[in-house]
Amino acid sequence: MDFYSDLDSFLKSNSDRIREDLLLSKDNPLYEYYRDRVRGVLQELPESSKPPYEICATDGSEYVQELYNGKKFVVARAISQIQEREYYSTYFNVLGIERDDVQQLVKRIMEDAEHRAALNALIKEKNCIMVMDGSLSGRFYWGKTNYSGEIGKDFYNRYMESFVALLEKAREKKIIILYISKTSDTGVMKKEIHKNEKSLPQFVKESNITDHVLIKSIAEKPCYTEPMLIQGGNTEYNCEFQTIHVLPAMDDLPMKIDFIIPEGAKTTVEDIVSWMMWGYSGLRSHNIWASLVDKKVKLSRDTTRIVMEMFENEIGVWNAETRGQRRERIRL
Repeated sequence: MDFYSDLDSFLKSNSDRIREDLLLSKDNPLYEYYRDRVRGVLQELPESSKPPYEICATDGSEYVQELYNGKKFVVARAISQIQEREYYSTYFNVLGIERDDVQQLVKRIMEDAEHRAALNALIKEKNCIMVMDGSLSGRFYWGKTNYSGEIGKDFYNRYMESFVALLEKAREKKIIILYISKTSDTGVMKKEIHKNEKSLPQFVKESNITDHVLIKSIAEKPCYTEPMLIQGGNTEYNCEFQTIHVLPAMDDLPMKIDFIIPEGAKTTVEDIVSWMMWGYSGLRSHNIWASLVDKKVKLSRDTTRIVMEMFENEIGVWNAETRGQRRERIRL
């Protein structure tokens, strides 16, 4: 068996289907249907301009090691950085977590650390713009809130407590908060377009195409979408925020920006886009501020090796990492 020959064969025989999922061809009925409708909500990018305030960028990283008894040693850290000033939050625990829940729960643990690092920064700082990695809307909507084992529902309550505290502190100090997603399966723009239609063709109803595929396929030049007002929240908290998509360059991919502009601020959506384009640094790094903090916060192989050495030295029990555990850790 030749692995690479098999891969080459798969790609050649499926390339048209895969490519069409990533970029609509002009003879695709979905392209025909959405072309003018999408172009109708696209705006030309403004000139980039330096933000009037310092940027406070926040990112997190996580690591999980399954122990020989089946429990998981979970490590997460987050950093908020503004110029040379840094604010940290860390999380360490050994938890009984079902394997099906590990990936989602550990991601949420990291996000909780991000909330706490950002909150630490906002308590001390003023007149800054908070830039967070990920989706604001995604932090409200959980598919599952009650986990088995020691963590139970307590973690969901802890998470929402830190999330709400961050949003409230930003509101109190009148600080703009931005969440930037480099990938997104959202269809908010598509749904807004559908609101103006009396009826939808069956092939449109059956399609699960995302906003980002539509924008990448249809845009004729770098652009951003008209803002969409979102009523976010859950039973614990409600807030209103805006969402836009930005295509920074024709050879790049769209990014989603969720943001809250404080009440009474004179900041416009065009200002937000202009500032983000000032910090745009190309295809592999959508944002210079987030990129800098990402490099600092990542838990490298050397770091995780030291973490496990410290764990084993203190606990006194050596932990063998099986190939299955190693694959699971790498996926996370």
